[in-house]
Amino acid sequence: MPYRNPERKRQWEQQHRVQRNARRRAQRLAARSAHRNVPKPLPDPVAGENQPGGWKVALGLAVGIGIILLGAMAGVDLPTGDLGQ
Repeated sequence: MPYRNPERKRQWEQQHRVQRNARRRAQRLAARSAHRNVPKPLPDPVAGENQPGGWKVALGLAVGIGIILLGAMAGVDLPTGDLGQ
């Protein structure tokens, strides 16, 4: 909408410059702070618990493989999957 009197428009803008600038600053701050309101992901509670170290996992694998080899040498028959046929 064009103003009828450009001089009156200029005077109004001068008189209200402080309020307009304050309103613009508030809008910029609100837009900038909207990005900060995004919640950060919480840490996984299971991952924070004590997990076995690398040597414990390796020891468990070695014991498991050893038991399987011992069973194979002793002649343990494994099921073939033929459900009674």
